[in-house]
Amino acid sequence: MKSKISISLVVALALLPLSICAQILDPVKWNFSSEQVTQSEANEAKTYLIQLSATIDNGWHIYAQEAGDGPIPTTISFEDNDQIKLIGPVEEKGNRIQEYDQVFDSELAFFENEVTFVQKVAVLKSTVLKGSIEFMVCDDEQ
Repeated sequence: MKSKISISLVVALALLPLSICAQILDPVKWNFSSEQVTQSEANEAKTYLIQLSATIDNGWHIYAQEAGDGPIPTTISFEDNDQIKLIGPVEEKGNRIQEYDQVFDSELAFFENEVTFVQKVAVLKSTVLKGSIEFMVCDDEQ
């Protein structure tokens, strides 16, 4: 009897990583691009729009930069770079939804289906812009 319990336990433990991996969800797909918006003289900075576009699975939503009280708002940060100057704040382009949420007991702002975050920058010299995005995504259950 002990050997059957031991074998069952070993099989259950061996399958545990598979069930954990099956729980990982990725409802947001990101795409990054840039678009030059001004021509420049030889020694002047060029202006670009940096676009961070999120495609969100049906039934899910991502919170706005100013989401309201409770959820983690979307935060976009760029590493310091002497060759790049940020111009203004990151703008949101998409169908922003604002409604009361019972879970957070707060008026919340979020996006469904898609949203693009746009940062205008002046580039002094060819370089690499690095940054990070922190966001919270939810559906009706999680």
